[in-house]
Amino acid sequence: MNTVGEREIRTQERVIAFFRDALGYTYLGNWQDNSEENSNILPEDLADWLRRQGYHNDIIAKALDQLQKSAAVGGTQ
Repeated sequence: MNTVGEREIRTQERVIAFFRDALGYTYLGNWQDNSEENSNILPEDLADWLRRQGYHNDIIAKALDQLQKSAAVGGTQ
């Protein structure tokens, strides 16, 4: 059963379009039912992106560790 109203769905679609079209983000789809990967941080994707930016693996590991710790403290892991 979908509890999201039609107006909210349309608003979400506009926000997605803005991030995708105006800001250049890649939309990964609706992950609502993907409980394993339903997270604000995808460590593998972030690590890949940081490597492409030229960051050393030690720095990447520290950044990921700090993000994981922050997420755990905030209760959003």
